Amino acid sequence: MPTGVAVFVAVSLLALAGGGVAQTPPIEEQAALAIHCLTETSTAEFGAGLATGTMVSEADSSATAGAVRLLAPVSDLFLEPDLSPIWQISRPAGGYAPVIQNGIMDVQERDDEIYEMSAIQTIATFNAGVIFEGRAKFMPGSAFVSIGFFDDTANPDQWAYFSTRGSGDTAFPVIYTSVRDDSGIMVNQPTIVTMEEWHDFKIVWQADSLDFYVDDVLVDSRSSISITPPQRVGFLKSLGSDSAFPVDWIRVTPYAATPGVFESQVMDAGGAGADWQNLMWQGDEPVGTTVAFETRTGETTTPDGSWTAWEALSGTLVASAPGRYAQYRTTLTSADLDISPVVNEVDFCYFLLDTTPPQVTETSPADLDLDVAVGTTVTATFDERLEPATVNTTSFTLTPQGGSVLPATVLWDSLTNVATLVPGASLDHSTIYEARVTTAVTDQDGNALAADHVWTFTTDPPDLTPPVVTNTRPLDGSVDILAGQPVRATFSEAIDPATLTTSSFTVTPDGGAAVSATVTWDASTMTALVTPADTLDWDTTYDARLTTAITDVAGNPLATDEVWTFTTRPVAPWCIATTTTTDFSAGTLTGTMVAEVDSSAAAGQVRLAAPLFDTFEGTTLDPQWVTTRPDGYVPVVADGLLDVQERDGTVSSVSAMESQQ
Repeated sequence: MPTGVAVFVAVSLLALAGGGVAQTPPIEEQAALAIHCLTETSTAEFGAGLATGTMVSEADSSATAGAVRLLAPVSDLFLEPDLSPIWQISRPAGGYAPVIQNGIMDVQERDDEIYEMSAIQTIATFNAGVIFEGRAKFMPGSAFVSIGFFDDTANPDQWAYFSTRGSGDTAFPVIYTSVRDDSGIMVNQPTIVTMEEWHDFKIVWQADSLDFYVDDVLVDSRSSISITPPQRVGFLKSLGSDSAFPVDWIRVTPYAATPGVFESQVMDAGGAGADWQNLMWQGDEPVGTTVAFETRTGETTTPDGSWTAWEALSGTLVASAPGRYAQYRTTLTSADLDISPVVNEVDFCYFLLDTTPPQVTETSPADLDLDVAVGTTVTATFDERLEPATVNTTSFTLTPQGGSVLPATVLWDSLTNVATLVPGASLDHSTIYEARVTTAVTDQDGNALAADHVWTFTTDPPDLTPPVVTNTRPLDGSVDILAGQPVRATFSEAIDPATLTTSSFTVTPDGGAAVSATVTWDASTMTALVTPADTLDWDTTYDARLTTAITDVAGNPLATDEVWTFTTRPVAPWCIATTTTTDFSAGTLTGTMVAEVDSSAAAGQVRLAAPLFDTFEGTTLDPQWVTTRPDGYVPVVADGLLDVQERDGTVSSVSAMESQQ
């Protein structure tokens, strides 16, 4: 049975609903369910419904995108391969069969290679007060390509249409609006409408006026026009070219009546008891028109007495009871039969009841795992969310072989769907444990596990190996040790930090008491450090000791005290600082120079040599300078400073000097 297009969407329904605000399911439903939507949007999907006073039209130039609107007296979507009986061939005189495929009719006669003048017109005739609408594509090639109202397409005398008016076979074809009324006067008005593209053409014919629209834009308006009825809707293409004149659809309004009703095909949710939640639509609801929806549901493929009655929507919310099958019905009205509301997409959404039991997809430890750490937690991962209240210490247990259920804490993580059991104490070594998740666990739809999920694992044997010191710093017997460094001991395994104290790890000078110190543990390197509060004495032998009070994390102590000795340097190291210009100048300079750090002549620094440089260290001006004003004066140079001011006399003259370079 046709069901529309199945779509899976997020729970939060954000699509527009006929210009209204979409409804969102309750939070508890969002957590438990996903929503599905059946979408109708194509001519085939709408065409499977029942139209009464409505019709299926196209939404664009394809034959696929559809819409529902009020019924027009004359319309054609050209969906069938044969020309509809609403049409008659007027040119060529012997008739022809236009090519119709993929929802498009080509007006050009193609029975042979002569390509005669081709013309098609409605059998029905029309008077003023009607509107012609059609979607077509003007192609260059033939001089005359026309669509609109004709008194007779075989020998037109009066008309109102869009036409190339003899320009269709020129280098620059133009689409005109063309009118020839009962006065015999013809007026052609050029437009800027493009050739070789799809356009929606519309002509509004009133008793004394004509309005021409392209793609809903007014391109020409004629007044005081009198066209003698009856007129027909038609298409004309002059001879001599094999170019196509494709027409997608046409209709003539005013619409037949209001209201119009469209009843959808039966839509299948695929499972019993589907909870139809929301119906949302897209389209156009012009001022003066209305679109109203109703729904009904049932469990049989064909509506019968067991189905619910039609019930109106509340906003977008569906009032109909759950059922596998559903239909919608929309009623279209208009206060002006020149205008119709349009529905071009309907999304009918439902929750499908979950009847699948949850499953355990992974456990940790895994079934039959060996050597599991006694400090482990136990986890079970599920394929869906569970009802949190059902995940507890009764439904998820851990039991040693031959023993009783262990005290534990059970946690549920709804983000990862993982249940975690945390034992109240460390497990016993070398013991088989049974983990069990019972059928008391359910998903959020109440579906229980099909059977208890049981798995076992065995814990590791006890650790009976004492820790070993693998390295010390300083090494045993070391001499000339700097007094300021810490004392280190590296172990073969992790140590219980609580057993590393100032009593269990000491540094003691010969004949003295243990030095005051801080003891720390670095787990990343498995190293214990003693940092003395004060610098050790120079020229002194020290005893470093790790006692058997130190244990590994399993409680195994050192087998014996670990003792080593080291001796600090006889004296503290000396440091000789080089920092003044005098200190640096006593060295050898190759491509470098001595500069000053500040305004004193004392603080120095070494830097790369500069082509011009002077620290004014002497008492006379260096030869790289020359005094220029007054000529030949002798500036004062003292304590590494140059005074530029001339002081040879009592008159302080303008003073200037410059480099020789």
